[in-house]
Amino acid sequence: MTLSGKEQTYIVASDYVFVRRDPNVRLPEEALSYKELQGKDPQGLAPCLYYGESVLGEADPAHPDVILPRA
Repeated sequence: MTLSGKEQTYIVASDYVFVRRDPNVRLPEEALSYKELQGKDPQGLAPCLYYGESVLGEADPAHPDVILPRA
């Protein structure tokens, strides 16, 4: 749920790192795009870490995927 037009804090992920049990065996999640990862159930994903930052801003009601950050 996006609270369009209301200033709030968003977590902007820039990179995912999946934890492998065997360093030589790639996980299926490693081949997915960021958009595909967003559509997955987080409980069903392999253990992972993500890098990103908190951003204070507003979502655009016409474009809910866009955040107008406060500078």
